[in-house]
Amino acid sequence: MLREKFFYVENATDRFLPLPNPVIAGYGLNKTMKIKIHKIQPSQLYISEIKFKKVWKNFDCKNYEPLPIKELDGEIILTDGHTRALVAYLKGIREVKVEWETEEWDWDLYRLCVKWCKKQKIRKISDLRNRIVSENEYEHLWLERCKKAGEELKKPDFKGTK
Repeated sequence: MLREKFFYVENATDRFLPLPNPVIAGYGLNKTMKIKIHKIQPSQLYISEIKFKKVWKNFDCKNYEPLPIKELDGEIILTDGHTRALVAYLKGIREVKVEWETEEWDWDLYRLCVKWCKKQKIRKISDLRNRIVSENEYEHLWLERCKKAGEELKKPDFKGTK
């Protein structure tokens, strides 16, 4: 299982501890862990410039909310917090605090978003650094696309090829 490759004790010096069952081993879903930022697959194509500037200004490299991740189809994906993740990366953080996503989202939509990212060669957070767009572009290029895809996914004949 992929989780074995990523868990390690937060204050260890880059020493990974294989944990075949993180819940039993004390690394339950709500525990904060660290993971190398380049190991996380983004699920978002664009970053809002307004949000980026706000997060950049207020981001505390030592005290930030863990980023939510999910193991989906054999890889670790970022489910939210793409702006924080990008800011963390640009401020030099290479191992980010994460927690397992506990919410139940539309995972088929996330699969589609990850597919879009891979098609655009967005395979790690650093790939988003040149995809910061104005609020209008963000709404048009990303939010509207996701909304439309969500509606399409609800149709019985959807094949996920868009």
